[in-house]
Order: sequence, then structure tokens, then C-alpha cells
Amino acid sequence: MPWRIVGISRREAIASLPQGVAVRWIEDARLAAGVWPAQDDGRRTTDDGHDNSSPARDACLTAIGRTGPQDPRPKTQSPIPNPPIAAVGFGPLDQARMLAAIHRHIGILPVRYGTVLPDDDTVRQFLTSRGAELLADLDRVEACGEIGLRIELAPALGKGVRTIFNRGSDHFSPPNNSSDPFSYLAGRAALYLRHDRLHDKAQFVEQACTTALGGLARHWRRLKPEPLGIVRLSFLVERQRWDAFTRRLEALKSRKLFDRCTLLGPWPPYGFV
Repeated sequence: MPWRIVGISRREAIASLPQGVAVRWIEDARLAAGVWPAQDDGRRTTDDGHDNSSPARDACLTAIGRTGPQDPRPKTQSPIPNPPIAAVGFGPLDQARMLAAIHRHIGILPVRYGTVLPDDDTVRQFLTSRGAELLADLDRVEACGEIGLRIELAPALGKGVRTIFNRGSDHFSPPNNSSDPFSYLAGRAALYLRHDRLHDKAQFVEQACTTALGGLARHWRRLKPEPLGIVRLSFLVERQRWDAFTRRLEALKSRKLFDRCTLLGPWPPYGFV
């Protein structure tokens, strides 16, 4: 039976989930278990032969997913009130909700929507072959969420230059009554000037944001592509620092470096795995 994988975590972490929404999601989604490394019992010895090991609990990986292309149970027969996964299928929003519910309690590596493996053995083979990489990724994002910023920059045009552009447009529109053969070239020059100024301002805003907020994050990255005049940043932030991150962002907004800043998340670390 095909497996539709939505996320990967440590087996003991999933077993520790409290009763509540996250557990219902997992029960509804079922679990496919795989252990990495399959042949390793977690025991280590020193050069002089002494045992220097403990059971490899951290080496137990579990893939969370759904079997089959659709939910086999009719909605009216579901033991869960208002089941989160519709009987007609499992869409991107369903997967996002499922990951968010689990991520509230444990670390999880999100898997790209639509990832399907043909059977249980293939799932286990995948976890075995990629185990070291997956465990390193889990360590990197443990107890963290991704917080995104969408920043709209202030207009970067000089006085009078804006009149030759359509409002809100990045494209040059020459005046309708202009007969000057050089008006088009002048417009293009103004357009390039605007692009250059917005590019410089974007670099400045990126540096200001990462200087002010980067100390609260394990990692950060600038997201591409970006529309002209928009800066998109993503930060990997520990749960215990989410409130401090928000407060520092509010202080940054008071400096009036940009027109508007929208905070997105926290959500599972999609951009860091």
C-alpha cells in the first residue's frame, strides 16, 4: 500500500505526545516506523574494550503519513468528531494543519506535499539510507519554529520622478501628451534609478533586520524570488524566544525603516530542512 509521507520525527518524541489534537491527527494518519541504523544496537566500546555506550534512542526515526490515496473511512463513521482529514482526500492545507498540530509539541521535519513511497519496506529503506542526515536536521531544528517577515519598502523615488510611472507599477508609462523623442529614454533612466534605490534599500533593511533579530535565531535566510520593493526573511527561532523575537520586531518597526512588516508563523521549519 502506498505511503503518503508528511513528516519525520524521532519515534520516542511521537510516543511522548500528550493527549489532544496532535494525538488525534497522528492516530488518524497512522504511523510507519523505521529504525536507523537498522543493524546498530547502540553499543560502543573504547580501545581498551570497555563498554562506553547507551541504547541508541536518538537513532529511532518514524515517518508520519497516510496509507492509500484517500481516507478509507466514510466521514460519518469516523470515531473522531470533525475529523481533520476529509474523506475525499488529503490536500496541502490538510497536511499543513497536521504538521502544525504535531509541531506544537515536538520537533518534526516537514516533507514536501505529494511525497509518496510505494510501500512500508521503501519507507524503512529511505529512513535507513538517509538516517544520519535526517537526525542531523532534527538536531538543528529541535524546539524551533520558522518565523517569516514580509517587508514592504518605502518609495525610493525622488520628487517629480514618480509622475512618469503608473501608480503602483514598476513599468514606465510616458506622458500621453509628450512629443519629446527623449521622453522614453528619460523614463527608462528613472525606472533604473528606482530599481537601484530599492535594491540598495532592500540590502540596508536586510542588514538592519538581521542585526536586530539574528541574535534570537539559530539561522536565518533571505527568500527568493522577491517582487521589487519587497524583502522576505525567514528565521529559525527557539520556542522560548518567540515572544522576545516579537518584542524586538516591534522595537524595530518603531525606527520607520520600511512601510509595513508582516510577521508570518511560527510554523514548522519548512525553509530549513
